Amino acid sequence: MATIVTVHGTFAHINEGPQPDGTVIDELLWWHKDSTFEQKMVASLAASRDGGQVKIEPFIWNGHNSERDRRLASGKLLTRLLELERQNESYVVVGHSHGGSVISAALLTAASRRLPLHGLKQWITVGTPFIGMRPMPRLVDRLNLVQRVVLVASMMLLMMFLFFVTGQLLDDKPGVALQLGDGANDSTRAIAWRTIIAALMMSLPVLFFTLVFRFLDQRTLFFYRRKTIARARQHFGPRWVSFCHPNDEAVHGLRALPAANFQLFDPGFAAQRLTLIAVFALPLAYLILLATPPLMVGIGQVLKTSVYQVGKHAAVEKAFDEERKQVRGAVKAVRPANLPPDVQTPGIEWTDLRKMREALKQKYPDYIAIERALRFKREFFERNGVACPDDALCGKGRDFAVNSRLLYHVVSDDLTSALINDDTRFGNYSAVIRAAVPMVLVPLASVLLALLIMVIIGWIARGLSALMAMILNRMTLSEVKRELYGNDTGTEIAFGAEPRPAWMETGRPYLPPELAERLTNYANHATSKALAKFRNALSTLAMSMGNAPSSNLLSSYLTWKELIHSAYFDWPEFQALLASTIAKAEGFAPTQAFKADPGYIKANGWLDMMAAETTQPPAAAKETRSVTAIPAKDSRNLAKA
Repeated sequence: MATIVTVHGTFAHINEGPQPDGTVIDELLWWHKDSTFEQKMVASLAASRDGGQVKIEPFIWNGHNSERDRRLASGKLLTRLLELERQNESYVVVGHSHGGSVISAALLTAASRRLPLHGLKQWITVGTPFIGMRPMPRLVDRLNLVQRVVLVASMMLLMMFLFFVTGQLLDDKPGVALQLGDGANDSTRAIAWRTIIAALMMSLPVLFFTLVFRFLDQRTLFFYRRKTIARARQHFGPRWVSFCHPNDEAVHGLRALPAANFQLFDPGFAAQRLTLIAVFALPLAYLILLATPPLMVGIGQVLKTSVYQVGKHAAVEKAFDEERKQVRGAVKAVRPANLPPDVQTPGIEWTDLRKMREALKQKYPDYIAIERALRFKREFFERNGVACPDDALCGKGRDFAVNSRLLYHVVSDDLTSALINDDTRFGNYSAVIRAAVPMVLVPLASVLLALLIMVIIGWIARGLSALMAMILNRMTLSEVKRELYGNDTGTEIAFGAEPRPAWMETGRPYLPPELAERLTNYANHATSKALAKFRNALSTLAMSMGNAPSSNLLSSYLTWKELIHSAYFDWPEFQALLASTIAKAEGFAPTQAFKADPGYIKANGWLDMMAAETTQPPAAAKETRSVTAIPAKDSRNLAKA
């Protein structure tokens, strides 16, 4: 008895059985029982030992684009291969797409367990994009949540002890330093030995768990052990056969993925939204400032000491206040200025008032500064002529009215004082003007200030937007690549894909040009049919995009024969090539009918061409294998089996 084990690839179950739209697809796929592929293999091959019929045995797994699922499937596949070993059967394993990855992982597991699998005569991969993986560099990145918690807890224990010892060493009390020499007394030695023993005890948990987790990590990542890779190359490398089209979409799409660099987020995508935040952020910041007593007290104190310099004018405050009252009294005496001269109040004339003002200005050169300081002090640091508690801002920042007046004063006082002085310029009308001017100047100043702030925020927003775009583009690109590679391990990094296993030093040649061209024409013919269906149903497709699952839409219009990657097993000449390859394996032989088939001779000619290319010098072989990479467009297209 001889057995062929078939392993389907990713998404192989899409076109079988019930579909999302309720239809049932009963097409026999290449790995199904009684499929055209199985019939061809049974008719073309026989067991060389007894001449009996070859058995075709499909190995079925969930077909998800998941590295974890592929490895889980590889363990089950190895279990089945070991059963064939115990039955002393000759067998060949054929894997399509990531089915080849499942086989590769199973063989690496066998190599790690020192299982040579003598019954395995060939393992054949068809259009397999082998994902290159490497472990994350740090051990802590490769630990699960429970392991991380345990490791962090043990490290915290050690840190607590280290901080304790540091505090003891910095203490001035005698007898704490670690002294073990002849000059140390018994008490000091006892403290030192207790400290050393405690250090060892506190270090043991972190050392123990680090060693345990490293051991478990090495067992989990056996794929990367040098000895495992060397055994896999020695035992299974010579038995590997690869068939891959030069333009296989999955292989070369994933192969080109590391160089992909798209910009999903424009550098200015968030600038406008971030700028709009200022519309709400500035009023909110103002309210928060008003409701924060320490900030308001601090602002008041800075204004009092540094801006208005109230303390600087304390010495002249009393005398200045008395003389200022005299000027105000004189102003009141001549208040009816609009009356005829013969009915004005006798006593003080306007000329006398001007002289009093000039004398006051000469005596106090910083008249305006003194007046502003006194006005600020009496409005915010005094009540009814009495200083507020602790000589601080009245209300200590908790009086909302005082706080709001203080912030308003900051804006309005400098503006109005630049144009108005209570008694030296506009006389009686200064109080009215002082109240009226802010109504114009404050809104104008607020507009200019808001404009300046918005310009600054806009500049900052553009910078933040560009930074966010760069970070998000990198994260998105990394996530897209991770998803396309199917890397859900959490402890490893997928860095590329090649048409050969990562543990193999060299690859295999592509399909001969003649056969490759025929496969291309077959896929192109299927594509032309699909385009016709798309053209006749574009409106239905557009209307249903938001309502139906994408898998339903795609399966309604595609057969997946449009891809070279999915068309290998449908082409009779490729089936003959595969059968001829298996016929050369120990335990298998071609049937007489197959030998008489013209396809048998042609297939052997193609195999001879591929064998000759394999034996070329490395430089020539590399040149023969080189192809133009095809960009990846759709995750399902890239991994479709």
